[in-house]
Amino acid sequence: MLRLAHESAGFGYELARLTALRIRRFRARVEPLLGGTAHACVAQALLALAAEHGVADAHGVLIPLRLTQTELAALAGVTRETVNAVLGDLRVRGLVEMGRHSIRVSRPEGLRLAMDRAQPHRAAARRGRTLASGRRVGPRSDEPVPARRSAGADRRAAAEGLKAEGQ
Repeated sequence: MLRLAHESAGFGYELARLTALRIRRFRARVEPLLGGTAHACVAQALLALAAEHGVADAHGVLIPLRLTQTELAALAGVTRETVNAVLGDLRVRGLVEMGRHSIRVSRPEGLRLAMDRAQPHRAAARRGRTLASGRRVGPRSDEPVPARRSAGADRRAAAEGLKAEGQ
């Protein structure tokens, strides 16, 4: 296979593209398991299934797979009992609908927001990052993002202002 990659630029390019795609999918599945809550893990699994197998319609995204709660638990890295509880909560909130032979993500954006609330560090990573130079940039470009001060920095600035007034 390596010989083919060296001999054919097109084959080498496709091999590299498919490898990168597999790595991205693997990372997308593993990252929530490392530090996420059960809600975030189940939401990520549902969003991945919707992206890969879903069919968009007027009522959301239909995932036409016959998955048991045990199979969904294996995908999400949680127990079946946890999947049952999380799906019940997501159903009450109107984010998913369960059928005998399918799952419908009624509001994919709402499910994504629920996942972000369960994993605030992931939401922050999507909003932007700080470079080694200290400059903040957006998640998908090099456009500067306004710097945000932490609550602690705000308290320190207020305390310094009070101290200056008292002198």
